[in-house]
Amino acid sequence: MIVRAKYIVSDSRTVNENGAVFLCQSKVIAVGTWPEISATFPVDNVLDMGSAVIMPGWVNTHTHLELTNLHDLTEQKNRFIDWIWQIATVEQRREPDWIQQSIAGGIQMSLMAGTTTIGNIHQSLDGLAMLKSSPLRMVVFYETLGFNPVLESEYAERIEQLIQRSLPATDRYRSAITPHAPYSTRLERYQHSLELAQAYSLHLSTHISETEAEIQFLKCGTGDFIELLDRFSIPHHDWIPPQISPIAYLDQLGVLQAQPQLVHCNYLSEADIRLIADSRSSVVFCPRSHQYFHHQHHPVQRLIAAGVNLAIGTDSLASNWSLDMKDELKVLFDLDLPRPQILDMLTVNGAKSLGWSKVGRLEEGWQADLIAVSLPAQTIGTIESILEQICQPEAHNLLTMVGGEIVYRIDTVSVKNRVPG
Repeated sequence: MIVRAKYIVSDSRTVNENGAVFLCQSKVIAVGTWPEISATFPVDNVLDMGSAVIMPGWVNTHTHLELTNLHDLTEQKNRFIDWIWQIATVEQRREPDWIQQSIAGGIQMSLMAGTTTIGNIHQSLDGLAMLKSSPLRMVVFYETLGFNPVLESEYAERIEQLIQRSLPATDRYRSAITPHAPYSTRLERYQHSLELAQAYSLHLSTHISETEAEIQFLKCGTGDFIELLDRFSIPHHDWIPPQISPIAYLDQLGVLQAQPQLVHCNYLSEADIRLIADSRSSVVFCPRSHQYFHHQHHPVQRLIAAGVNLAIGTDSLASNWSLDMKDELKVLFDLDLPRPQILDMLTVNGAKSLGWSKVGRLEEGWQADLIAVSLPAQTIGTIESILEQICQPEAHNLLTMVGGEIVYRIDTVSVKNRVPG
């Protein structure tokens, strides 16, 4: 198959006008101009997307699809722990098929928005089959947490069962593991997660340095998270704070040696950033979730300067207004970052943080994960112009393709809008 359009963006620095991509099965075979591709490959199967840009699909590196139905049931709170309490209260009232409905809705929203790869956090056996059969390319991080030492064996048994049921991997689906966060997950849970990751060759992720209260909890053993444990009647009298930063705590536990995906990292010291960079771990920044909780300036520039692989996620609809990565793109435009670098964060960097190779660019031998987005007429053929025009209201995702398979399409391309031959 050949897919052609007004522009082809194969990576963050390459634009072909009147471009085309030749695909065979799940992979990209060649990218170039329409005259080049049509002269080299058969033209009996051509999908012409007209005045659009074909580019790598978005990689949403961190989200919680099972929380999609919370979109209209939660409200912003002044304190993070009050938001957590709200989530727990609402989830107690959910219907039996709540999780399946949430996952199905989140998958459809993602495909429509042009997301082709997701890093998803999941907690239960419910919805597991739906995740494994999703048309998206997906890494599912099965979540473990627990702070009560009396229940440690139950925590361990639960996550082991979940991991075993989640296997095997496919060409689009991989299992992974995520100890939730230091304020909800004792060191035994982190250590057990590392053991499981090694035993089953699983990638590892964790929420970390998300709030200033988390730093206070680990350094001083006081503050909001002590209050939250008390609200849930979770004993903590024997817990001794490590008196170090969350990142230093992960380093102490040996977690950073696994080169994990570190989600949020909203509050980092220079020493924290050095630890992350030295470990070659990836960081996931969730721009609009960051805004939702009114956090201070994210250390995105400092992380990039240190050479850290920085990716982007939406988080869930319990702390965001959409799962559309274009909305995250708009927030990133407000940062003093080069546009090509932003595109990498939304594509190939995200794939790298999830452990996928040859995903996130349109290059020979890479996976044919691509989207076609309609463009306003004034768009010129530069990365900067194309990204800015993609954010305009009149720009819409027309096509989502994962591994060479069309998984979403709007057939709105008229003959008069087709690219001239």
